[in-house]
This record gives sequence, structure tokens and C-alpha cells, in this order.
Amino acid sequence: MESKKKIFIAIHSTPKYLETRGDAIRSTWLNEIDPEIATVKFISGPVAGFPTLTLPGVNDYDYPPQKKTFKLLAYFYSIAHEYDWFYRVDDDIALQFDNLVRFVSKLDPNEEHYIGGTGFGRNEDDFIPAGHAFAWEARAF
Repeated sequence: MESKKKIFIAIHSTPKYLETRGDAIRSTWLNEIDPEIATVKFISGPVAGFPTLTLPGVNDYDYPPQKKTFKLLAYFYSIAHEYDWFYRVDDDIALQFDNLVRFVSKLDPNEEHYIGGTGFGRNEDDFIPAGHAFAWEARAF
């Protein structure tokens, strides 16, 4: 039986910010990611040298990024059988990969989990799952 990867890390970004924030990620914490455990994609239009996932019909610069977030959730759903966890982060955070792996390993894999909060864009009608990071256990899909 083929073993699935533990974590899919999606970094919300834009082509504009990949040149700065993305480059900072690439030169710091991205180097700590174990490719046997996790897949990492920048959720952005394509930029040479970056592992990007471009979501169809999404404008990277729309705010709040509701459409981008919900399209990403649909993508996660389509690959839920391949991973245990889905982790969505903003492009302006620092990640300690070992701590993330240790944390999710302590959670009961037989329960559904959503870790994070809710947020609003410009007004309270612009609901999105939000915060600088949030995570779903694959069963939650």
C-alpha cells in the first residue's frame, strides 16, 4: 500500500510578493521542510523558480481572498485521500516545521480537526477562514 504524505502546506501569495516574501521563505524555513513528509506550494500565479499552484478563475489580487480560499478548499477536498493534514499559511509568517509535525502527531487521527479562526475582509459579510494560518485534518473534508 502506498503511503501518503502527512502534510500539504499551501502558502497564500501573489506573483508580486513571491519576489520578496516568497524569496524570504525560500531562503529560510522552506529549507527545513522534509519532502518525504510534506508538499509545499505557493498559491499564486506562476513565477519562475517557485513551486506554485495556480487556481483557475482566481485573481491573486482580489481582497478579501474569499474566492481564492474557497477554491483552495475545493482543491484540498480533491486530494484529501493523499494527505493527513492541510495547512494554509500567509506569505508573511515564519514556520517551524518540526514543531508543526510534532503538534499534529499528538492529535487523534480518528477525529476531525479544524485549527484556526474566522476572519472578515472589509466588512462582516466578507467571511473567510482566516488568521495567518489554519489547518484541517483530511477527515474534516
